[in-house]
Amino acid sequence: MKLKLFIYALLALLVAGCTRDPLQEPEKGGGRRVIISATIPAETRVAYDDDRLTLSWEKGDQLLLVGYYADGSYAGHSTFTWLRGNSFEGDEVAKAETYKAYYPAGAIKLDRNGNVLPFDDNFWEQTQYEDCTTAHLRNKLLLFDVTANSLKETFKLELKSSIMRFFIKGIPAKVGTLKKMIWTVETNKNAGTRSATLNFEKIPDNIDGLIAYLAFDPAVMKIDEQGLVEITLIGERQYRWETTSGGMEYKPGARYTGTVGDKWQAVNSFMYTIRIREAGTRYEIWQPFTPTNNPANIKIKWGDGYFDRIDKGTALYDAVIIAHEYKNEGNYTITIESDQSDYKKPQMPQITFGDPAGFNNTTLTTVLTPFLNMNASNFGKCFAQCHSLISLPAGLFKYNPKATIFYYCFYRDGLLILNPDIFPNPATDPNYFAGMNMDFELCFFGVGGKTEPYPPTGTAPELWKFDRGGATWTTVGCFKGAYVTNAGDIPNEWL
Repeated sequence: MKLKLFIYALLALLVAGCTRDPLQEPEKGGGRRVIISATIPAETRVAYDDDRLTLSWEKGDQLLLVGYYADGSYAGHSTFTWLRGNSFEGDEVAKAETYKAYYPAGAIKLDRNGNVLPFDDNFWEQTQYEDCTTAHLRNKLLLFDVTANSLKETFKLELKSSIMRFFIKGIPAKVGTLKKMIWTVETNKNAGTRSATLNFEKIPDNIDGLIAYLAFDPAVMKIDEQGLVEITLIGERQYRWETTSGGMEYKPGARYTGTVGDKWQAVNSFMYTIRIREAGTRYEIWQPFTPTNNPANIKIKWGDGYFDRIDKGTALYDAVIIAHEYKNEGNYTITIESDQSDYKKPQMPQITFGDPAGFNNTTLTTVLTPFLNMNASNFGKCFAQCHSLISLPAGLFKYNPKATIFYYCFYRDGLLILNPDIFPNPATDPNYFAGMNMDFELCFFGVGGKTEPYPPTGTAPELWKFDRGGATWTTVGCFKGAYVTNAGDIPNEWL
């Protein structure tokens, strides 16, 4: 039975002044060395200071200048590096008459006509170090000047991104060490949800409250009238705060304030995002092996205001556990919640994203949280040929200690920027797999092969450094064709 989900509460979103900026790509100058001038708006900043509301360039800042011929066609691009004041130095693009400017240079991707491509879904993921710090915002605050200027004119960059300052209060002690916050909004009622992720490092255990900053794209993170808003805190345990909003259209270049502090609910959830490309699409959740019985009462929130329940003990006979029809195209965050709070016991049926029929999966885009305990050992082909999958969370399999088979697990996930922390760190936990017969054959074959710009930014987990404890491991082809930053460290037996 389909049920409509309504949650009522209050979210304080107060506008204040300020923010900042943009993106980047390769270099293709070729002309003479020149110095240009570029300014940024008052009451914003690249070196972000939430008290002063002033903007300043700092060492290491770079602009991407995109050049155009006299007829307006794309001529190439070049990276300019900050010198002092409002001055940047770089190579002009040969025969270019006019330019557009973008900051930060390293975040911008261009198509063959010099147009800025949409950001990947994981671009806005950030990591805040310690309470109330803002250094992580620097490369997520976008500044653009899209008026075609000559190099002799001053580039006047305008903010395209915004900042949310979260006052998070009353954090439950059972969260433990806080590792992640997920902000989810319902952008169109019954039509889509979008999420932004903030990771935490160096946050004290059992902290009662903190101030968190998150840069975001106001064109994406908007809230429909009566749209759902969720804040999920993830540590040793998960807690969620949720409400409905009267609607919100965020403006570029603004800093907003959100206060979250009561009615935290303990949850045990697995969260991931999908992209539905056509209205009326039937989305299916698959299991790899049949038949099974559902090990706990679970609730599946589809991200469009609807949810389904599957009772504990329900026999699951088919490859398709459950399906849902989306009325509209869009991006959705799916949440699978379990009433089993003990992570040492089975919490949900085993699911897979690799199509049981062997076809490509172009729907899955990001995995936001670790799997719940599925009492599973075989993760073979779990994410195989998920051609739109971009990112994975740390500790993806941590609640599934029986996992030993990763045969073809991430096979040909060409857009995946590999997270080295999906498995434990062999430097601190070298015996994690000791005595277990492991199968990693072709596990990461071709991962990241379609990411841009090159070189790749993903990093391979250092599986070769674990102590096998005399057990048999199959490693052939594990990282063959994988585009990772540490490819030179991978032993031949893993290639």
